[in-house]
Amino acid sequence: MKKTSIRLVLAIAFSAMMFTACKKDKDDEPVGATKENLIGSYKLTELKLIVAGQPTDIYTTFVPACQRDDIYTLTADFKVQVKDEGTKCSPANTYESTWSLDGNYVEIDGYAGDVKSFDGKTLVIEGSGSQGGISGSISAKFVKQ
Repeated sequence: MKKTSIRLVLAIAFSAMMFTACKKDKDDEPVGATKENLIGSYKLTELKLIVAGQPTDIYTTFVPACQRDDIYTLTADFKVQVKDEGTKCSPANTYESTWSLDGNYVEIDGYAGDVKSFDGKTLVIEGSGSQGGISGSISAKFVKQ
């Protein structure tokens, strides 16, 4: 139940930002992310909401400890296996989702935005938008395992 409520809060916050965000043109220069080099296993290590240049850590506030060690495995057929690792949630929750890559725009199990940086190990995704006259962005950092 707790996992569902946390996901719901994150989904609402992220959806609000993404529904008003503009997707960049396909001809924008990618930041080194391709399907081939993104395939692998990752752990979400950071999630920030940035409004008026001020970052707010929503990772430790809204993501329960039992989800902070989950592993996201991206496959060549654009599937994501999310595995409950380390500290187990009750009940343990391993599931399959999807991922996509369109130019520099990536979506991994609901985390979506432009690839801000990718060095082969650390992937930073940033999506931006505005709601109610307030502009901001959400930044998610995944580290390859």
